[in-house]
Amino acid sequence: PVAPTPVNPSILPITSVTKYNDPQGRFSIDIPKGWDADYDGDAVFFFDDIDSWSVMFTIFSVTDYTLTSLTTSDSIFNTMEKRDKDYCENSSFSQEGRICYNHEKISRGGFSENGVGGIILSFTTQYEGYGTDEYDTFGFTAWYFGEDKREKYFGDNPWELYVEMDSEYATSTYINSLMTKSVETFRTSQKTTP
Repeated sequence: PVAPTPVNPSILPITSVTKYNDPQGRFSIDIPKGWDADYDGDAVFFFDDIDSWSVMFTIFSVTDYTLTSLTTSDSIFNTMEKRDKDYCENSSFSQEGRICYNHEKISRGGFSENGVGGIILSFTTQYEGYGTDEYDTFGFTAWYFGEDKREKYFGDNPWELYVEMDSEYATSTYINSLMTKSVETFRTSQKTTP
């Protein structure tokens, strides 16, 4: 994937991780060492710094619809893109504590061997309580369908792994390290499904 030119070249790729095992036994994933975890319902959030984060990573099950009608990678990616764009365009200070706009798809990638495929986005964010300050934001959404053949999982609810970061972190080196060291290590428990 193509990423914007780094604003801060001192941001280094992720090199050290620790395994996180979901307390409910649903999944495991490698997370950069020193990151903080938080919970909201069934969703798990990870932050590089929970009090003043630059990178946030969320894991949850997509339960608002199923993928029964999605039979190709293109249809999955189109659905992911529409879902993210709709969320951004419909966000509000009263509901999400922020608004976002200038939503743009940068790229999308095929499914890896462990069943993860995703899209990369850029958008502008304003947070409640921060006046009219605008933050250039970069994110990617990955859906996990399982470690076997992806087609086996059509019709199921996937897991979503969503990463949001300040634009200065949006370098190909940082993102590739986050993908290979963390996102692609996501595994579900064999006894549970989303």
